[in-house]
Amino acid sequence: KVLLKSVSKKMSPRSAKAKGRKLQTWVVEKLLSVFKRLTPLDVRSTPMGVNGVDVQLSSLAYRKFPYNIECKNTERMRTIYNYYEQAISHDLIDKDGEPLLILKMNRQKPLVVVDAEHFIELVDEILFFTLLLRGMVYYATHDTDVLIASGTKSITNDYNNKVTIH
Repeated sequence: KVLLKSVSKKMSPRSAKAKGRKLQTWVVEKLLSVFKRLTPLDVRSTPMGVNGVDVQLSSLAYRKFPYNIECKNTERMRTIYNYYEQAISHDLIDKDGEPLLILKMNRQKPLVVVDAEHFIELVDEILFFTLLLRGMVYYATHDTDVLIASGTKSITNDYNNKVTIH
């Protein structure tokens, strides 16, 4: 009688680096697709083994997406994904909600887990509205005569047919 042990095959360092590089590349491509004015010179994947962030951002890119990006492509987070799946299952109740997972360990700050594509697009929307508000403030503080002459404000539809106040 022969006893067979289950052998968990450990990933080679070369394969692990390739797996990590693949995630870094995905992040770079996603950022470039959302932030259209950025170029591959603004958002670059850091070579494996180099200290620091995994995705390097130029100063322009960092102003648009102010995050220090660390990428981990591992199977050791299965429990987190199970918890996130539970958040996704709540979509049956409230179809408009975006799944959001908040994690906390003893003596650690709470962390938020949200879909990466959703997060990157959310940052882009926040930047858009921040710039829009800055423009409105500038207009209101520099062209007050024009603003008063036009009846203080006007309401129009923008290119997405959403109401905007000018």
